[in-house]
Amino acid sequence: DNLIRNELNINYFGRNSEEEVYFLEKNYSYINIEIILNLIQENKCVPFLKDNSFIKNNINNLHIRLKKKAEIEFLNSIKLSLLTSEISTYLTSNRIKHLILKGIPLSKKIYDEIAMRGGGDLDIFIDSKDIKRALNLLYKEKFVIIKNSFPSKVNSNRFNYSKWVDNEITLTRKRKNCIDYIDIHWRINNNSAGLPSFSEAWKSK
Repeated sequence: DNLIRNELNINYFGRNSEEEVYFLEKNYSYINIEIILNLIQENKCVPFLKDNSFIKNNINNLHIRLKKKAEIEFLNSIKLSLLTSEISTYLTSNRIKHLILKGIPLSKKIYDEIAMRGGGDLDIFIDSKDIKRALNLLYKEKFVIIKNSFPSKVNSNRFNYSKWVDNEITLTRKRKNCIDYIDIHWRINNNSAGLPSFSEAWKSK
């Protein structure tokens, strides 16, 4: 009953609940918008709170900033969606099996929207035997390795050792108006106990 009453008060009648009125009367002067905004961003909640009724009606400065952040995240999601499509199509055309982790597919699957998880890097899961070929293909598309101390020469002993001790390689590509990031995974995590191998994940994709 309380939940229904609160929703009616806020969204239908435009009134705050007793709890909200008490909170505003006692604590409004202590609200630190910067801290709240940082917490919302760190927990990837911008798309979920940009239209929150309580924030919109009572903390307007925060609401305005959340709307702006949400617009940026939406544009980043569009860029990530295009990158996901580009790279997935490219790998498929070269007969490299791969799975997209998190990102755009997960957002679409869970929320039926592409922009609910923001736009970060593109995480790709690939069979370890295809890593060298996938990297050589991505080098042709102007991607370069930027961290994890991975050597770029895929046939070197250093590369083979690095692949054995680690689980991902991060690559980047600079373009005129943006920078693309890709994480290539051949294990989901360094501690792979209980986690599926690529072949197991591929069978249940």
